[in-house]
Amino acid sequence: MRGQITVFILIGIMVVVAFAMTLYAGSRLGLGGKGLKEGERAGVSEIEDAVRSCLNIALGEGLARAGRQGGIIFSDEGGVFPREGFDFLGVPSAGGIVETPFIVLPPQGDVGGLFFADVPLYPFDGFPFPPNEEVPFLTGYYGISRLPPLYRVSEGESVQNSVQAALESFVAQKSAECMDWASFAQKGLEVSAGQPSVVLLFAQRQDQFVGEQFVTAQLTWPLEVETPGLDKVVLTDFSVRVPVRLASVYYVAKSIVDGDVTDVTYVPSPQGGMQVEEITVGDDSVIKVSDPQSAVQGVPFSFWIARKNRVPGLWHIDEAPLERVVFHVAPEGRGTRVTVDGNFLRFSDPCPEGGVPSPFVVELNASDPDEDAVRFEVQVVGSVQNELNEIGERRIRVFAGDGSGGPSSRFDSQELKVGVALCPVR
Repeated sequence: MRGQITVFILIGIMVVVAFAMTLYAGSRLGLGGKGLKEGERAGVSEIEDAVRSCLNIALGEGLARAGRQGGIIFSDEGGVFPREGFDFLGVPSAGGIVETPFIVLPPQGDVGGLFFADVPLYPFDGFPFPPNEEVPFLTGYYGISRLPPLYRVSEGESVQNSVQAALESFVAQKSAECMDWASFAQKGLEVSAGQPSVVLLFAQRQDQFVGEQFVTAQLTWPLEVETPGLDKVVLTDFSVRVPVRLASVYYVAKSIVDGDVTDVTYVPSPQGGMQVEEITVGDDSVIKVSDPQSAVQGVPFSFWIARKNRVPGLWHIDEAPLERVVFHVAPEGRGTRVTVDGNFLRFSDPCPEGGVPSPFVVELNASDPDEDAVRFEVQVVGSVQNELNEIGERRIRVFAGDGSGGPSSRFDSQELKVGVALCPVR
Protein backbone atom coordinates (compact mmCIF):
# COMPACT_ATOMS: atom_id res chain seq x y z
CA MET A 1 0.00 0.00 0.00
CA ARG A 2 2.81 2.39 0.93
CA GLY A 3 4.47 1.62 -2.44
CA GLN A 4 1.30 2.57 -4.29
CA ILE A 5 0.98 5.83 -2.35
CA THR A 6 4.59 6.64 -3.19
CA VAL A 7 3.94 6.07 -6.90
CA PHE A 8 0.89 8.35 -6.84
CA ILE A 9 2.89 11.04 -5.05
CA LEU A 10 5.66 10.84 -7.68
CA ILE A 11 3.15 11.04 -10.53
CA GLY A 12 1.55 14.08 -8.91
CA ILE A 13 4.91 15.79 -8.57
CA MET A 14 5.69 15.12 -12.24
CA VAL A 15 2.33 16.59 -13.34
CA VAL A 16 2.93 19.73 -11.28
CA VAL A 17 6.44 20.11 -12.71
CA ALA A 18 5.19 19.62 -16.27
CA PHE A 19 2.44 22.17 -15.72
CA ALA A 20 4.93 24.66 -14.31
CA MET A 21 7.25 24.16 -17.28
CA THR A 22 4.34 24.74 -19.65
CA LEU A 23 3.48 27.98 -17.88
CA TYR A 24 7.13 29.05 -18.05
CA ALA A 25 7.42 28.20 -21.73
CA GLY A 26 4.18 30.01 -22.41
CA SER A 27 5.56 33.06 -20.68
CA ARG A 28 8.60 32.92 -22.96
CA LEU A 29 6.71 32.18 -26.22
CA GLY A 30 4.65 35.09 -27.50
CA LEU A 31 2.48 35.75 -30.54
CA GLY A 32 3.40 39.10 -32.01
CA GLY A 33 5.91 39.95 -29.30
CA LYS A 34 3.69 40.43 -26.22
CA GLY A 35 5.71 40.58 -23.04
CA LEU A 36 9.01 41.27 -24.77
CA LYS A 37 11.46 43.89 -23.73
CA GLU A 38 11.27 47.12 -25.64
CA GLY A 39 14.38 46.48 -27.73
CA GLU A 40 13.36 42.91 -28.56
CA ARG A 41 9.84 44.03 -29.48
CA ALA A 42 11.35 46.58 -31.89
CA GLY A 43 13.42 43.84 -33.52
CA VAL A 44 10.35 41.64 -34.02
CA SER A 45 8.46 44.61 -35.46
CA GLU A 46 11.31 45.13 -37.95
CA ILE A 47 10.84 41.54 -39.12
CA GLU A 48 7.10 42.05 -39.53
CA ASP A 49 7.68 45.25 -41.48
CA ALA A 50 10.29 43.57 -43.67
CA VAL A 51 7.96 40.67 -44.51
CA ARG A 52 5.13 43.04 -45.39
CA SER A 53 7.51 45.10 -47.53
CA CYS A 54 8.68 42.00 -49.39
CA LEU A 55 5.09 40.85 -49.81
CA ASN A 56 4.15 44.22 -51.26
CA ILE A 57 7.11 44.17 -53.67
CA ALA A 58 6.34 40.60 -54.75
CA LEU A 59 2.67 41.37 -55.32
CA GLY A 60 3.51 44.41 -57.44
CA GLU A 61 6.10 42.48 -59.46
CA GLY A 62 3.68 39.58 -59.94
CA LEU A 63 0.82 41.76 -61.15
CA ALA A 64 3.11 43.68 -63.51
CA ARG A 65 4.55 40.45 -64.94
CA ALA A 66 1.16 38.78 -65.31
CA GLY A 67 -0.20 41.90 -66.98
CA ARG A 68 2.50 42.16 -69.62
CA GLN A 69 2.39 38.38 -70.26
CA GLY A 70 -1.34 38.06 -70.87
CA GLY A 71 -2.04 36.67 -67.40
CA ILE A 72 0.70 34.03 -67.66
CA ILE A 73 3.59 33.54 -65.23
CA PHE A 74 5.78 30.58 -66.15
CA SER A 75 6.94 27.96 -63.66
CA ASP A 76 10.59 28.95 -64.16
CA GLU A 77 9.59 32.48 -63.10
CA GLY A 78 7.81 31.32 -59.96
CA GLY A 79 4.37 30.77 -61.54
CA VAL A 80 2.60 27.61 -62.66
CA PHE A 81 2.56 27.64 -66.47
CA PRO A 82 4.94 25.38 -68.43
CA ARG A 83 6.90 27.36 -71.00
CA GLU A 84 6.74 24.62 -73.63
CA GLY A 85 4.30 25.22 -76.47
CA PHE A 86 4.29 29.02 -76.32
CA ASP A 87 5.52 31.38 -79.00
CA PHE A 88 6.77 34.82 -78.00
CA LEU A 89 6.72 38.35 -79.34
CA GLY A 90 9.54 40.76 -78.51
CA VAL A 91 7.90 44.07 -77.62
CA PRO A 92 10.10 47.18 -77.31
CA SER A 93 9.64 49.01 -74.00
CA ALA A 94 11.45 51.62 -71.93
CA GLY A 95 13.41 48.90 -70.13
CA GLY A 96 14.32 46.97 -73.27
CA ILE A 97 12.65 44.15 -75.17
CA VAL A 98 9.84 42.37 -73.30
CA GLU A 99 9.19 38.80 -74.41
CA THR A 100 5.44 38.27 -74.13
CA PRO A 101 3.64 35.06 -75.10
CA PHE A 102 1.14 35.14 -77.94
CA ILE A 103 -2.41 35.04 -76.60
CA VAL A 104 -4.13 35.10 -80.01
CA LEU A 105 -2.88 32.67 -82.65
CA PRO A 106 -3.99 32.01 -86.24
CA PRO A 107 -6.56 29.24 -86.77
CA GLN A 108 -5.22 25.72 -86.84
CA GLY A 109 -7.06 22.82 -88.43
CA ASP A 110 -10.60 22.70 -89.74
CA VAL A 111 -13.85 22.92 -87.78
CA GLY A 112 -16.55 20.49 -88.77
CA GLY A 113 -15.92 20.90 -92.47
CA LEU A 114 -17.34 24.43 -92.19
CA PHE A 115 -14.36 26.59 -91.27
CA PHE A 116 -10.84 26.15 -92.62
CA ALA A 117 -7.46 27.36 -91.41
CA ASP A 118 -5.59 27.13 -94.71
CA VAL A 119 -5.97 29.25 -97.82
CA PRO A 120 -7.63 29.32 -100.28
CA LEU A 121 -10.58 27.74 -98.40
CA TYR A 122 -9.94 30.01 -95.38
CA PRO A 123 -12.08 31.05 -93.61
CA PHE A 124 -14.87 29.14 -95.39
CA ASP A 125 -15.81 28.35 -98.95
CA GLY A 126 -17.56 31.32 -100.56
CA PHE A 127 -16.63 33.71 -97.75
CA PRO A 128 -18.39 35.80 -96.58
CA PHE A 129 -21.56 34.40 -98.13
CA PRO A 130 -22.86 31.02 -96.96
CA PRO A 131 -24.46 28.85 -99.65
CA ASN A 132 -27.60 30.42 -101.11
CA GLU A 133 -27.22 33.51 -98.91
CA GLU A 134 -26.75 37.14 -99.93
CA VAL A 135 -26.10 38.54 -96.45
CA PRO A 136 -22.43 38.40 -95.30
CA PHE A 137 -21.70 36.04 -92.41
CA LEU A 138 -18.66 37.47 -90.65
CA THR A 139 -18.52 35.51 -87.40
CA GLY A 140 -16.75 32.19 -87.18
CA TYR A 141 -13.27 30.76 -86.65
CA TYR A 142 -10.60 33.44 -87.00
CA GLY A 143 -8.11 32.56 -84.32
CA ILE A 144 -7.18 30.57 -81.23
CA SER A 145 -7.29 32.06 -77.73
CA ARG A 146 -4.60 31.10 -75.23
CA LEU A 147 -5.94 33.43 -72.54
CA PRO A 148 -5.83 31.51 -69.22
CA PRO A 149 -8.80 31.44 -66.85
CA LEU A 150 -8.71 34.01 -64.07
CA TYR A 151 -9.81 32.03 -61.03
CA ARG A 152 -8.16 29.07 -59.32
CA VAL A 153 -11.58 27.54 -58.71
CA SER A 154 -14.40 27.72 -61.24
CA GLU A 155 -17.90 26.40 -60.55
CA GLY A 156 -16.56 24.42 -57.60
CA GLU A 157 -13.85 22.73 -59.64
CA SER A 158 -10.11 23.38 -59.33
CA VAL A 159 -8.53 24.87 -62.45
CA GLN A 160 -5.08 23.51 -63.23
CA ASN A 161 -3.49 26.70 -64.56
CA SER A 162 -5.01 30.09 -63.85
CA VAL A 163 -3.95 33.70 -63.42
CA GLN A 164 -4.77 33.53 -59.72
CA ALA A 165 -2.77 30.34 -59.12
CA ALA A 166 0.22 31.74 -61.02
CA LEU A 167 0.16 34.97 -59.01
CA GLU A 168 -0.21 33.17 -55.66
CA SER A 169 2.72 30.89 -56.45
CA PHE A 170 4.89 33.79 -57.66
CA VAL A 171 4.13 36.07 -54.70
CA ALA A 172 4.81 33.34 -52.13
CA GLN A 173 8.14 32.40 -53.73
CA LYS A 174 9.35 35.94 -54.31
CA SER A 175 8.35 37.09 -50.82
CA ALA A 176 10.55 34.36 -49.34
CA GLU A 177 13.45 35.12 -51.70
CA CYS A 178 13.24 38.80 -50.79
CA MET A 179 13.89 38.32 -47.06
CA ASP A 180 17.45 38.84 -45.78
CA TRP A 181 17.60 36.83 -42.55
CA ALA A 182 21.33 37.47 -42.12
CA SER A 183 20.71 41.11 -41.33
CA PHE A 184 18.48 40.11 -38.41
CA ALA A 185 20.95 37.46 -37.20
CA GLN A 186 23.49 40.25 -36.80
CA LYS A 187 21.05 41.81 -34.32
CA GLY A 188 20.77 38.59 -32.36
CA LEU A 189 17.42 37.57 -33.85
CA GLU A 190 17.37 33.98 -35.08
CA VAL A 191 14.48 33.11 -37.40
CA SER A 192 13.24 29.64 -38.34
CA ALA A 193 11.01 30.01 -41.42
CA GLY A 194 8.35 27.54 -42.50
CA GLN A 195 6.73 27.16 -45.90
CA PRO A 196 5.02 30.33 -47.20
CA SER A 197 1.67 30.28 -49.00
CA VAL A 198 -0.41 33.11 -50.44
CA VAL A 199 -4.10 33.58 -51.12
CA LEU A 200 -5.28 36.49 -53.27
CA LEU A 201 -8.55 38.19 -52.49
CA PHE A 202 -10.30 40.14 -55.25
CA ALA A 203 -13.69 40.39 -56.95
CA GLN A 204 -15.11 36.92 -57.56
CA ARG A 205 -18.49 37.73 -59.12
CA GLN A 206 -19.66 40.15 -61.76
CA ASP A 207 -21.83 42.02 -59.24
CA GLN A 208 -18.62 42.83 -57.32
CA PHE A 209 -16.85 44.40 -60.30
CA VAL A 210 -18.58 47.77 -59.93
CA GLY A 211 -17.07 48.38 -56.51
CA GLU A 212 -13.76 46.61 -57.15
CA GLN A 213 -10.74 48.60 -55.96
CA PHE A 214 -8.03 46.34 -54.57
CA VAL A 215 -6.18 43.06 -54.75
CA THR A 216 -5.26 41.78 -51.28
CA ALA A 217 -2.51 39.24 -50.72
CA GLN A 218 -2.76 37.18 -47.54
CA LEU A 219 0.55 35.50 -46.72
CA THR A 220 0.63 32.60 -44.27
CA TRP A 221 4.25 32.04 -43.26
CA PRO A 222 5.18 30.51 -39.89
CA LEU A 223 8.22 32.38 -38.55
CA GLU A 224 9.67 31.45 -35.17
CA VAL A 225 11.83 34.31 -33.92
CA GLU A 226 14.24 33.79 -31.01
CA THR A 227 15.37 37.01 -29.35
CA PRO A 228 18.72 37.66 -27.61
CA GLY A 229 16.89 37.12 -24.32
CA LEU A 230 15.88 33.64 -25.55
CA ASP A 231 12.24 34.63 -25.84
CA LYS A 232 10.45 33.05 -28.79
CA VAL A 233 7.84 34.75 -30.89
CA VAL A 234 5.77 33.09 -33.63
CA LEU A 235 4.68 35.27 -36.53
CA THR A 236 2.26 33.73 -39.02
CA ASP A 237 -0.10 36.02 -40.90
CA PHE A 238 0.73 39.02 -43.09
CA SER A 239 -1.28 40.94 -45.65
CA VAL A 240 -0.98 43.85 -48.07
CA ARG A 241 -3.21 45.26 -50.79
CA VAL A 242 -2.65 47.23 -53.96
CA PRO A 243 -5.12 49.38 -55.91
CA VAL A 244 -5.66 47.08 -58.91
CA ARG A 245 -9.04 46.12 -60.39
CA LEU A 246 -7.76 42.73 -61.53
CA ALA A 247 -11.08 41.07 -62.36
CA SER A 248 -12.43 44.13 -64.16
CA VAL A 249 -9.31 44.48 -66.32
CA TYR A 250 -9.18 40.74 -67.04
CA TYR A 251 -12.76 40.56 -68.27
CA VAL A 252 -12.31 43.57 -70.55
CA ALA A 253 -9.28 41.78 -72.00
CA LYS A 254 -11.29 38.55 -72.30
CA SER A 255 -14.10 40.28 -74.18
CA ILE A 256 -11.51 41.65 -76.62
CA VAL A 257 -9.94 38.23 -77.17
CA ASP A 258 -13.31 36.52 -77.58
CA GLY A 259 -14.43 39.10 -80.14
CA ASP A 260 -11.12 39.00 -81.94
CA VAL A 261 -11.10 35.24 -82.59
CA THR A 262 -14.78 34.94 -83.55
CA ASP A 263 -15.60 38.08 -85.56
CA VAL A 264 -13.42 39.09 -88.50
CA THR A 265 -14.78 42.65 -88.38
CA TYR A 266 -14.20 43.11 -84.64
CA VAL A 267 -12.16 46.18 -83.72
CA PRO A 268 -10.90 46.49 -80.09
CA SER A 269 -12.17 49.67 -78.48
CA PRO A 270 -12.15 51.29 -75.01
CA GLN A 271 -14.70 49.94 -72.55
CA GLY A 272 -15.38 49.99 -68.85
CA GLY A 273 -13.45 53.25 -68.42
CA MET A 274 -10.28 51.56 -69.63
CA GLN A 275 -7.92 52.57 -72.39
CA VAL A 276 -7.23 50.24 -75.31
CA GLU A 277 -4.13 50.75 -77.45
CA GLU A 278 -2.87 48.72 -80.40
CA ILE A 279 0.91 48.50 -80.87
CA THR A 280 2.31 47.12 -84.11
CA VAL A 281 5.43 44.97 -83.74
CA GLY A 282 6.66 43.85 -87.15
CA ASP A 283 3.90 41.80 -88.73
CA ASP A 284 2.28 41.16 -85.34
CA SER A 285 0.60 43.36 -82.76
CA VAL A 286 -0.17 43.86 -79.08
CA ILE A 287 -3.45 45.10 -77.67
CA LYS A 288 -2.75 46.88 -74.39
CA VAL A 289 -5.66 47.34 -71.95
CA SER A 290 -4.79 49.99 -69.33
CA ASP A 291 -6.83 50.97 -66.29
CA PRO A 292 -6.32 54.55 -65.02
CA GLN A 293 -7.94 53.49 -61.71
CA SER A 294 -5.37 50.76 -61.07
CA ALA A 295 -1.71 51.32 -60.25
CA VAL A 296 1.25 48.95 -60.00
CA GLN A 297 4.79 50.15 -59.34
CA GLY A 298 3.66 53.74 -59.83
CA VAL A 299 2.06 53.30 -63.27
CA PRO A 300 -1.43 52.30 -64.44
CA PHE A 301 -1.94 48.53 -64.48
CA SER A 302 -2.05 47.15 -68.01
CA PHE A 303 -2.88 43.78 -69.55
CA TRP A 304 -1.19 42.83 -72.83
CA ILE A 305 -2.73 40.68 -75.55
CA ALA A 306 -0.08 39.64 -78.09
CA ARG A 307 -1.59 38.68 -81.46
CA LYS A 308 0.19 36.68 -84.13
CA ASN A 309 -0.53 38.00 -87.61
CA ARG A 310 -3.47 36.34 -89.37
CA VAL A 311 -4.40 36.14 -93.02
CA PRO A 312 -7.11 38.45 -94.37
CA GLY A 313 -10.15 36.73 -95.84
CA LEU A 314 -10.71 37.55 -99.52
CA TRP A 315 -14.39 38.02 -100.28
CA HIS A 316 -15.63 35.61 -102.91
CA ILE A 317 -15.47 37.16 -106.38
CA ASP A 318 -18.59 36.53 -108.42
CA GLU A 319 -17.46 35.01 -111.72
CA ALA A 320 -20.78 35.47 -113.49
CA PRO A 321 -19.92 38.92 -114.97
CA LEU A 322 -16.60 37.55 -116.27
CA GLU A 323 -18.35 34.64 -117.95
CA ARG A 324 -20.34 37.11 -120.08
CA VAL A 325 -17.24 38.89 -121.35
CA VAL A 326 -14.53 37.90 -123.80
CA PHE A 327 -11.16 39.65 -123.67
CA HIS A 328 -8.84 40.02 -126.63
CA VAL A 329 -5.37 39.80 -128.11
CA ALA A 330 -4.42 42.36 -130.78
CA PRO A 331 -2.94 41.09 -134.10
CA GLU A 332 0.52 42.33 -133.12
CA GLY A 333 0.31 40.18 -129.93
CA ARG A 334 -0.63 42.84 -127.42
CA GLY A 335 -3.03 41.25 -124.96
CA THR A 336 -5.50 42.44 -122.37
CA ARG A 337 -3.58 43.97 -119.49
CA VAL A 338 -4.75 42.83 -116.01
CA THR A 339 -3.92 45.13 -113.09
CA VAL A 340 -5.09 46.07 -109.63
CA ASP A 341 -5.87 49.66 -108.72
CA GLY A 342 -6.69 49.92 -105.00
CA ASN A 343 -9.55 47.52 -104.50
CA PHE A 344 -10.46 47.23 -108.20
CA LEU A 345 -9.40 44.54 -110.64
CA ARG A 346 -8.99 46.11 -114.11
CA PHE A 347 -8.97 44.47 -117.55
CA SER A 348 -7.59 46.84 -120.19
CA ASP A 349 -8.68 45.27 -123.48
CA PRO A 350 -6.99 46.48 -126.72
CA CYS A 351 -10.27 46.03 -128.60
CA PRO A 352 -13.24 45.77 -126.22
CA GLU A 353 -16.52 44.56 -127.63
CA GLY A 354 -19.42 46.93 -127.99
CA GLY A 355 -21.23 47.61 -124.75
CA VAL A 356 -18.29 46.41 -122.65
CA PRO A 357 -16.69 49.20 -120.60
CA SER A 358 -13.00 49.83 -120.99
CA PRO A 359 -11.37 49.11 -118.71
CA PHE A 360 -13.60 46.34 -117.44
CA VAL A 361 -13.63 46.63 -113.64
CA VAL A 362 -14.37 44.13 -110.88
CA GLU A 363 -14.60 45.40 -107.31
CA LEU A 364 -12.57 43.52 -104.69
CA ASN A 365 -13.14 43.23 -100.96
CA ALA A 366 -11.49 41.50 -98.01
CA SER A 367 -11.64 41.46 -94.21
CA ASP A 368 -8.57 41.31 -91.98
CA PRO A 369 -8.95 40.00 -88.40
CA ASP A 370 -5.99 42.11 -87.21
CA GLU A 371 -7.39 45.41 -88.56
CA ASP A 372 -4.47 45.57 -91.01
CA ALA A 373 -4.86 47.43 -94.28
CA VAL A 374 -5.47 44.94 -97.10
CA ARG A 375 -3.71 45.13 -100.43
CA PHE A 376 -4.68 43.19 -103.53
CA GLU A 377 -2.49 41.66 -106.21
CA VAL A 378 -3.23 39.77 -109.41
CA GLN A 379 -1.31 37.20 -111.39
CA VAL A 380 -2.06 35.98 -114.89
CA VAL A 381 -0.98 32.34 -114.80
CA GLY A 382 1.85 31.81 -117.27
CA SER A 383 2.41 35.49 -118.05
CA VAL A 384 5.29 37.59 -116.79
CA GLN A 385 3.68 40.81 -118.03
CA ASN A 386 0.27 39.99 -116.51
CA GLU A 387 -1.31 40.01 -119.97
CA LEU A 388 -3.98 37.79 -121.45
CA ASN A 389 -2.06 37.24 -124.69
CA GLU A 390 -3.01 33.68 -125.55
CA ILE A 391 -6.30 32.61 -127.09
CA GLY A 392 -8.63 30.33 -125.19
CA GLU A 393 -9.52 29.91 -121.54
CA ARG A 394 -6.99 31.55 -119.27
CA ARG A 395 -6.60 31.58 -115.50
CA ILE A 396 -5.84 34.49 -113.24
CA ARG A 397 -5.29 34.52 -109.49
CA VAL A 398 -6.37 37.35 -107.22
CA PHE A 399 -4.58 37.71 -103.88
CA ALA A 400 -5.53 39.59 -100.71
CA GLY A 401 -2.65 40.31 -98.33
CA ASP A 402 -2.25 42.38 -95.19
CA GLY A 403 0.71 44.41 -96.37
CA SER A 404 3.15 42.55 -94.16
CA GLY A 405 5.42 41.65 -97.05
CA GLY A 406 5.66 38.08 -95.77
CA PRO A 407 5.50 34.79 -97.68
CA SER A 408 2.60 33.76 -99.90
CA SER A 409 0.96 31.95 -96.99
CA ARG A 410 -0.02 35.40 -95.71
CA PHE A 411 -2.32 35.83 -98.71
CA ASP A 412 -5.80 34.50 -99.32
CA SER A 413 -6.58 33.93 -102.98
CA GLN A 414 -9.15 32.97 -105.57
CA GLU A 415 -8.60 31.64 -109.09
CA LEU A 416 -10.75 32.99 -111.91
CA LYS A 417 -11.24 31.76 -115.48
CA VAL A 418 -11.67 34.15 -118.39
CA GLY A 419 -12.05 33.74 -122.14
CA VAL A 420 -9.59 35.29 -124.62
CA ALA A 421 -10.01 35.72 -128.40
CA LEU A 422 -8.34 37.58 -131.28
CA CYS A 423 -9.49 41.10 -131.88
CA PRO A 424 -12.21 41.08 -134.55
CA VAL A 425 -11.32 42.50 -137.97
CA ARG A 426 -12.98 45.86 -138.43
